[in-house]
Amino acid sequence: MRVLTTLAWCIAAAAALAQCGCGDKSGRAAATAALPTRTLTALTQPSLDAQPDVPLAIYLDVWQILVPAGSISRNDAFWRRIDESALDVAQYDLLYKNGIRVGVAPAGEWDYFKKIFQQNPATSSQFTFQNASDRNGEIEISKEIPGQDIFFFNRSNRMIGRTYDRCRNYWSLAFTPAPRQLGTTRLTLCPVVRTLRQRLEYSLNSEERELAFVTPEHIYDAGLSVDLPLGSFLVVAPSPEAVHWETSLGSRFLLQNAPAELQERILIFSPRLYRVQTTSPPR
Repeated sequence: MRVLTTLAWCIAAAAALAQCGCGDKSGRAAATAALPTRTLTALTQPSLDAQPDVPLAIYLDVWQILVPAGSISRNDAFWRRIDESALDVAQYDLLYKNGIRVGVAPAGEWDYFKKIFQQNPATSSQFTFQNASDRNGEIEISKEIPGQDIFFFNRSNRMIGRTYDRCRNYWSLAFTPAPRQLGTTRLTLCPVVRTLRQRLEYSLNSEERELAFVTPEHIYDAGLSVDLPLGSFLVVAPSPEAVHWETSLGSRFLLQNAPAELQERILIFSPRLYRVQTTSPPR
């Protein structure tokens, strides 16, 4: 596995550096030998054995794919293989009205989806969040925007409008093992607008200075929470409403104006789980 290879490389590098250092090498080797050993074992299927004392590490792989608008969001063959009932009905309907379409697919379908992406001009980027250090992360959607209007339906089905000046758009994410469901990852996503505000302050001697501060606003009404079983991945794409409604959340967070065409952003989230076992050194 990639992660295990990286860990092994880090351990080997640390050992080599220790041998090259100066000072009491035997003491340093003894201290290293006294450290506990951390082992990661890939979880390939949920076990029926109760192992509450074995913690899980989650690595969340994220793909961000840009394709011509409509290539995926309006592709019926694509969505027929997606389980859009993975979210409860109320949450799904609210997201769809706000221009966001969501579903879960088994990992076995990935080769089929990859062929669909390859049929369209696409650019992609991939990165990984590790729950050891990045349990709460962000996916940047836009650079600084001079200003934007966003309208969305809240959970009471009321339309809310906001105007933002000098801002950036992000997806905020968090993930953790789902309670009482071994092998299942609970993933939470929320759109965030981060506004850059400035304020002038004056001192007693009439000196003027400008202070800049950032104010993030989480649009929780358009957030989503889903439990991803082992061997599945989440797909987030614009719904048809995003194209027709320029100020919708789906348009602002999942569509992008390219030089020659309008593009849509597809986000794919795939968790990998590992059992973490720590072995104490013999005394």
